[in-house]
Amino acid sequence: MNNSFGGGIRPPEHKHITADKPAVTIKAPEKVVIPLIQHIGEICTPLVKAGDRVLLGQKIGDVNGLGAPIHASVSGIVKAVEERPHQNGSEVLSVVIENDMLDMPQKKQGISDRARNLTADELIRIVREAGIVGMGGAAFIGSRMTDRIEALEQSVTQLQNQPAIGQGSALAVGVA
Repeated sequence: MNNSFGGGIRPPEHKHITADKPAVTIKAPEKVVIPLIQHIGEICTPLVKAGDRVLLGQKIGDVNGLGAPIHASVSGIVKAVEERPHQNGSEVLSVVIENDMLDMPQKKQGISDRARNLTADELIRIVREAGIVGMGGAAFIGSRMTDRIEALEQSVTQLQNQPAIGQGSALAVGVA
């Protein structure tokens, strides 16, 4: 590993364990539980209720203050909107979706044809609505950063340079 800076923690990578293993496709879960808070800031208000049909990429939670919208990771039927255990140790409002295994996507509202003519504020709104956030633990959203152009450039740079978020962010950009 190239150490371009001093300090920090460098745990062993153990890449040899899986380096020669083939990629496998895992079965999609029958049910997903999506917490309505996945960032620093306020919890999202649910936009769906039990019995609603949701599509892959559909916005299911939104926030008026600091935070980012939450989107469905599967298509299916909302079984509940209820408190569920969260990784932060508390219980948080979550959307429970029964996966229909169809991955029916939300209709895309592509911006590629008109992106060059959009203002910085319009682009930031699109980034926010897509739920694109930074990779740090706080998951700051572009629309809350003071230098909006720099925030947008950071988001684009993350899409280009961080493979860990490439596929998910490409999906988010596709539904923006």
